[in-house]
Amino acid sequence: MKTLASLAFAAALSAVALAPPTASAQAYPSKTIRLICPYAPGGATDIISRAVAVELSKTLGQTVNVDNRPGAGANLGSEMAARSAPDGYTLLTSASSLHGITPFLYKKLSYDPNKDLAPVIVLAGDESTAWFGIAVPAGTPKDIIARLNADGQKATRSPEFVKRMTDLGYEIVGGTPEQMASMIQDEYRRWGPIVNASGAKVD
Repeated sequence: MKTLASLAFAAALSAVALAPPTASAQAYPSKTIRLICPYAPGGATDIISRAVAVELSKTLGQTVNVDNRPGAGANLGSEMAARSAPDGYTLLTSASSLHGITPFLYKKLSYDPNKDLAPVIVLAGDESTAWFGIAVPAGTPKDIIARLNADGQKATRSPEFVKRMTDLGYEIVGGTPEQMASMIQDEYRRWGPIVNASGAKVD
């Protein structure tokens, strides 16, 4: 399956390369990119955000700034990202809990983390508890998502990022947007019955 996914992604990149360039592909990125971290500074998600921001700044050729927006169980920053323009200049450091637990725990959300955000790449997996990745607003052009994924792959392979993650005990994942989408569905199916059975509700 991994081989088929890799071949499919390679074919997709080839198709993008051969297709007539769009305005977004020609210009992107042409300004500073914001990476929203929906958690407070100093935590695991913030550390991962800052590590990948450094590497993406190198590969994309534009500064990637981390914008910490904690609050409401990560929904404040996540909704801010989901409501941003789908132009590739607002990214979100996403976590498995956002996609698998949040939809069941919060019944009155004004956004849907699984519909209003598009997956880009899973950065790093602690499989028994959580994984962390990058998502963008739904509707972001596929060529921009492909560019971000390709640069994300480079970022996850950089020695500095690898060392930072392994020092924290995380396993580097990488992969395609499609693989991240599959992991999101796995989280949704895994945690939905558990949260519902527990009766836990936030609102």
